[in-house]
Amino acid sequence: MRKKKAIVQWSMIFMMLIGAGAILYPLGANIYERYTQQRVVSSFRKQVSENGRQQIEREKKIKKYNQDVAKRTRPEISDPFVTHSDVHDGAYDLYESLLGKIVGTIRIPKIDVELPIYFGTNKHQLDKGAGVIPGTSLPVGGLGTHSVITAHRGLQKARMFTDLPELKIGDNFFIDQSSGILAYKINQIVTILPNDSRQIQIVPGKDYVTLLTCTPLGENTHRLLVRGERIPYQKKQEKVNTQDKRAQMGRQYRPLFIVLGIVVLFFLINLIQKWWCKRNLA
Repeated sequence: MRKKKAIVQWSMIFMMLIGAGAILYPLGANIYERYTQQRVVSSFRKQVSENGRQQIEREKKIKKYNQDVAKRTRPEISDPFVTHSDVHDGAYDLYESLLGKIVGTIRIPKIDVELPIYFGTNKHQLDKGAGVIPGTSLPVGGLGTHSVITAHRGLQKARMFTDLPELKIGDNFFIDQSSGILAYKINQIVTILPNDSRQIQIVPGKDYVTLLTCTPLGENTHRLLVRGERIPYQKKQEKVNTQDKRAQMGRQYRPLFIVLGIVVLFFLINLIQKWWCKRNLA
């Protein structure tokens, strides 16, 4: 009888450990991905600070690229989550080889996101961070530019743009560049079909950056566009209020809280079972 009871208890513990591992996997994978992304971001910042002359040349090339994009009456813009293509036009490939892979970093304090921005949206780039959609401006600011930055949503291993729907009109996000920090205030949030590019065209006299991801989560039939307009940068804009901080903690550690709850429940059931057995024996 005791042997059978021990087998049942150990089986329950084993199943609980498997369940805990499955629940905690996204948390562990996300922590690792954030660490990897932070290393890339730190490496980019170090490169920017140490290679001043190269960065001047880099900015010239970026401005030339943006001028070329602005001259096109209606640039051909492909949805990165439909085409999955690594092939771009010759001019794009030339600029990619000149500029390198990373063209900045994006920070969204409200949802606790900081990602490297890659020049392109192929599978490997979007697995590691955010990407600039080909045919749109590079995110260095300037009137008559409109950069579209995209990232995955709903990945188990990394949050990336998973919490983008939580952003509201008036929230801020930031682009780190060699020339400084560019601040953008959100002034439009829309949902479109994947092949609709009307909302991401350049508007003369405007400095826009649009964040793009799939929606609804799990179905991915539409695209969520969160557009920001350039504003003067101030350090206080990056401050996150207490309510948003609590929401961040809840998102990050929800799996851990679930596992702790299961463990506590398991021990409570075990204690009640022992108490019930002793009561019956008495």
